[in-house]
Amino acid sequence: MVNCRQKIKMKILFILDEFLPENSGGAANVAFSLAKGLVSSEQELLVLTATNDKSLVGEIEIEGIKIRRIHTRPFGKLRNFKNLKNRDILVKTKNVLLEYKPDIVHIHTLHHRFSYGVISLAKKFSKTVFLTLHDAQTVFNGKLFPKRKICGLDPRCDYKKNWFDRLKRDGLAYNPFQRFFIKRALKNVDKIFVVSHVLKNALEANGISNIVVIHNGINADEWAGEEATGNNILFAGRVDEAKGVSVLIRAFNIINSEIPDAKLTIVGDGNFNAGGNQNVKVLPWQDREAMKKIFSESKIIVVPSLYLDPFPTVNLEAMACKKPVIGTCFGGTPETVINNETGYIVNPYNEKELADKIIDLLKSPAKARTFGQAGYERVKNEFSLEKQTKKTMEWYQRMPSDKRPS
Repeated sequence: MVNCRQKIKMKILFILDEFLPENSGGAANVAFSLAKGLVSSEQELLVLTATNDKSLVGEIEIEGIKIRRIHTRPFGKLRNFKNLKNRDILVKTKNVLLEYKPDIVHIHTLHHRFSYGVISLAKKFSKTVFLTLHDAQTVFNGKLFPKRKICGLDPRCDYKKNWFDRLKRDGLAYNPFQRFFIKRALKNVDKIFVVSHVLKNALEANGISNIVVIHNGINADEWAGEEATGNNILFAGRVDEAKGVSVLIRAFNIINSEIPDAKLTIVGDGNFNAGGNQNVKVLPWQDREAMKKIFSESKIIVVPSLYLDPFPTVNLEAMACKKPVIGTCFGGTPETVINNETGYIVNPYNEKELADKIIDLLKSPAKARTFGQAGYERVKNEFSLEKQTKKTMEWYQRMPSDKRPS
């Protein structure tokens, strides 16, 4: 076993379907932060990503991270078949592997462009292969909604899917052999990382094993902001039904009847109609600097996802800004937000409960500040980028001695 404190310089290849600057959401943003952490620890790293725009093919660099883009097309309606083996992109990926000669290949997303065939290819041309699952798409081509709309679910039961669930979800696009080929491909992965314990449990309930949890982390100091003065509420994320935006709007109508000067800002991509409420502002997704300002101007951040939302990064960003979070009981939010300490955990299907907790914090600024400070301390101690990078490096260095770089 390698001493994790020992400095071992490795060549690491990240593989993602999409990456910055074209895509800055979820997995891409998390992988970018981790890449910066690894490079700052003196590791050599290249990000391999795909684009459907031939003019973007080539290599660029963002904040010291080298990014190489290769051309392919999204899978579209044939995704359930093409995501098993995309021959076009596998040839191009093989060329990169032969040229770069990585010690470690760390795959983050492969559902839409790279395909599961990239796993066995990476195994042939690198020493070790890791896969981070940022969501449950490996077992189900959609969101994992709870079978029972109550908190305290058992992920091993309430998120388990069978072939009929997949058939209902996929319709004519259903591939009865997809699960078999995916599980076979995963045998070539040395270790699967997931971003939350609830996601690990849900994946294991659906037959995926060899999993370890590494929570996402952020640099809290980059998010320091000012204390808000108005009764401003913030939702930041993808704007759709699954994220609970409609429930939040209904809850906000209850809030407005009691606190008329309360304002709600919704920031994210997607089509949404605020219903003519003048106290609701809808903005497209903003860059990091703009988001810092929006967080600073907000008194409360709300994360009301209705499904197993694996690990919303907005929780960490809010806590780093010393803002209390009112978050969903479904998914990974309860692993970051501690009920009645850094915010409140609620059942988002209960709009009255959601409204009551928001009203409580708007009317209790001292409590909101206490929750916000506790959240800041928690994210600094438990969810730092340094901690995420260290845990990832420890797994990288656990490779057998005959696989270690010389």
